[in-house]
Amino acid sequence: MVYLGSAFTLSGRQGCIGASAGKGEAEIVCSFTSGAVEVYNVHGQCCVRSWSLQSSDRLSCPAVYHHPSQRYFAVRNGQELLSWSEGAEAIDHTPQPLPTNVHSLLTPDSLPWVGVIYHNGTLGLLEEDGRGGEVPLMGRATRRTNPTVLATDLWVCGREEVAVVLYSLQGQCHISLCALRKDATPTTTALKAEGQLLCCCVCGSELVSSWTSGNTLSTSLEQLCKPSHSQGTHSRQHTLTLSPSPTLLAGISEHYFALGQIDSSSGAERGTIVSVWDTRYGTCQARTTIAVQYTSQLCHLHGFLLAVGGEGVMVCSVGCEDGGVLSAALGRGQVETIKDSLLIVPSWVQPDKVSPLLALGG
Repeated sequence: MVYLGSAFTLSGRQGCIGASAGKGEAEIVCSFTSGAVEVYNVHGQCCVRSWSLQSSDRLSCPAVYHHPSQRYFAVRNGQELLSWSEGAEAIDHTPQPLPTNVHSLLTPDSLPWVGVIYHNGTLGLLEEDGRGGEVPLMGRATRRTNPTVLATDLWVCGREEVAVVLYSLQGQCHISLCALRKDATPTTTALKAEGQLLCCCVCGSELVSSWTSGNTLSTSLEQLCKPSHSQGTHSRQHTLTLSPSPTLLAGISEHYFALGQIDSSSGAERGTIVSVWDTRYGTCQARTTIAVQYTSQLCHLHGFLLAVGGEGVMVCSVGCEDGGVLSAALGRGQVETIKDSLLIVPSWVQPDKVSPLLALGG
């Protein structure tokens, strides 16, 4: 059984552009359009540290904490990497110029570098001093056709930490998987599109994606990485048809993910409906409404679901009894009984050429 606790306000500051896990077990890093970076303790529900840009510039990528280097990283003005330590007074005193505009940052837990996903479809691996290499996530021929990066996430596959990048190329949606190592070779394949991609997340070894068609797909990442000669076997793909289409997704654990939908039952946006689903059975396990409008991000950090919006950051605890408590719950919220939804397993479609996962790094 899955339950969601009562929601509370972690930050009422407007203009939050993203949240990520901090240094401590209960710390959340929130970044704001004003250039402020604040660290909150989710148990104490208070801000414990904060920094701000010294200039009038704005952050273009929210701050993330990298445990191996014990430093924070963020991007200013699209292509300036900022790096600072816990005790720093300023965060932009030594910006590192980057070759092109950055889409997002990935922080592996076991590697000495940070993954930088550029808008042109390149993966950069940068160390604390800004040095590092680059790995093209697609062939040189396709890079010349101006691909558009749509979404990114991090997949832990055994001992590997793998960048998952979805991008659009000539109207076709593709996925690229690349281990965060300097000798890695990416695996790329086309996805069966269901209209335009709205959002996606990694849930265990599944890629969950929401499309404008109203379908939410759960596709096995491990199957995409199998050698081409074994692709004749069935590739698991679950389809949920939901209305309205989810615009927010967050992986919770190996089998559970959360999705967010606009609550417009009264004719105007009232908040965000958050529900937790089981990838094994395609069923909704719990649901609640979080009173935050214009939500731009839904994420699962330290056992809590965070809804990040222009008006602040709302948090609710989440737990499951079959897999152990996922959070130190602030109190069990009452969960309404929800009828199981129909799970449709469509016939499997042969993907384009796919390399083995071992080819990600040899």
